[in-house]
Amino acid sequence: MRAKEILIDENKKDRKAKKYNIKPRNPMGTAPQTGAGAHRDKKKEQKQGHEKHKGKIDERVRDPEDWDEGNTEPPNNFAVYINGKKWKVFPGRGTYADDEREMKQYYDLQAWAKRKSDATGKKWEVYRTGEPPTA
Repeated sequence: MRAKEILIDENKKDRKAKKYNIKPRNPMGTAPQTGAGAHRDKKKEQKQGHEKHKGKIDERVRDPEDWDEGNTEPPNNFAVYINGKKWKVFPGRGTYADDEREMKQYYDLQAWAKRKSDATGKKWEVYRTGEPPTA
């Protein structure tokens, strides 16, 4: 009897615990949908402009009047006038319009224009503009 118990114990040592195949939980919380789903009305989508582009897609050109408020507008440039005549247009340093760096540049240019006016006797002025830079 003792030999039988020893054999059974040895068999138990060799056996591994049974592993169950556990499926991972669905992160969406629902069973996956099967089937074709609802049919699309291709003519209706084409009329509304929702059709898929099969050819080359042209890049959209945005009109400055359509720009959103905030950080989507490009930085302003600064025009310098001497006695009412435009002298130069400097590029803005900011990443978008009314950025902190752009405002600092504007105040620095105004202070520079005031010093130049005092030194030369001519009227130097700085304005924000959307013109392309000349310098």
